[in-house]
Amino acid sequence: MSYGLSLLMLLLIGCGGESKPDTVPVTGMVTFNGEPVAEASVTFYPQEGRSASGVTDSSGIYTLTTFETGDGAIAGKHRVSIGKQSNVPLGNTPEELAKIKEEIPAKYNNADQSGLTAEVVAGQDAPIDFNLAE
Repeated sequence: MSYGLSLLMLLLIGCGGESKPDTVPVTGMVTFNGEPVAEASVTFYPQEGRSASGVTDSSGIYTLTTFETGDGAIAGKHRVSIGKQSNVPLGNTPEELAKIKEEIPAKYNNADQSGLTAEVVAGQDAPIDFNLAE
């Protein structure tokens, strides 16, 4: 093998860039008091790595994205936050912020306080649903 070809192969191997961890497709439904929640934000926080997020549709169904649309979440255990607000202002004055209304209890909007968890397993096919209550 020529010196130039060997050098080219080493460069190609060494310049592969940072590889992304594998993701697992994740979908599910969010309900509050038995009713689907539309336009709620759903975020999965893994123990290590990038979080995955999605927004529920009119039927309460979400699909997670980590790196590319719909690619899912990194496998493993996750803390989860789910939030939905209305009357969100364009500005951030105290008066405007006071008008924000939480459509579901605010505790669910904080992954450290929500009590919501999920385990994402490679090859899983079952949805990960969340049935929220007061």
